[in-house]
Amino acid sequence: MGHNAISDDFLAAISPWRSTHFGDQSEIEAQIRATGTWETLAAVRSLPGLDAEDLASFIVMVVNEYAARCCQRQDHANTKRAPARGRTQT
Repeated sequence: MGHNAISDDFLAAISPWRSTHFGDQSEIEAQIRATGTWETLAAVRSLPGLDAEDLASFIVMVVNEYAARCCQRQDHANTKRAPARGRTQT
């Protein structure tokens, strides 16, 4: 699956993301727009030399930053297409 396969609609439907931590495991959660609830998408366990909290926090940071850039790009594209204020189209 290439990076272009992730649509802006998909990202908007499941964002933002957060992580919660429980001892040696963390859960990655997303806010589901359709329901307004937070749902667990993945569980991350600590391994020798790999802390679950650090890994989950990193994944969440990357996903949220990627989603923010996609939204900014979409907002910019919409701004370019919008008619100028005060002008009417005939």
